[in-house]
Amino acid sequence: MDTRSCRSAVLAALLFGLVAPSAAQSIVVLGSGEDARRCSQAAEIAATVRIASDDDLKHCDLALELAALRPRDRAGTLVNRGILQSVLGDNRAAVADYDRALALRPELPEAYVGRGNVRFIERDIPGAIAEYDRALALGTSRRHVVLLNRGMALEAKADLDAAERDYRAALELSPGWPPAQSRLDRVLARRKAVTPPPP
Repeated sequence: MDTRSCRSAVLAALLFGLVAPSAAQSIVVLGSGEDARRCSQAAEIAATVRIASDDDLKHCDLALELAALRPRDRAGTLVNRGILQSVLGDNRAAVADYDRALALRPELPEAYVGRGNVRFIERDIPGAIAEYDRALALGTSRRHVVLLNRGMALEAKADLDAAERDYRAALELSPGWPPAQSRLDRVLARRKAVTPPPP
């Protein structure tokens, strides 16, 4: 891993539990050549553990430049490259890729999740919530992840009731899921700390 990737990975690890949303949502691209598959695999890893390299980006670039991608796979590869760009710290390039994906497939929820994550990282909390709302309305396949991310955004704006609802909804879909459970516990502890004891 090169210096840029290591620095980005360390920063992401430090931010992960504090200010970063839970995860992006990569798109599996199988039938469009080796570079598209490698881009897809790298994005899945990056979406989960927030680690990526410039070499990963090259696979996405080659797939987009040289492969005869179907519109769905081109949009998916753009989302996947956007995830890698964001993990590597280039949020502007990430948003450009998400926008290009949406120009091809306006109903693609993963692109809205990616844009929401960038807005969250950049502290545009209302913008992040709007993007997550759109992803949920479009029927994202990993609804529990988007609910967690939206809950974190709601918690960041001190809307603890709404954040609690999202964390509980995420846990209904994925019982015992540690990220949602720990966030729910934190919200309940915050509420308890500010609630005056009964007389």
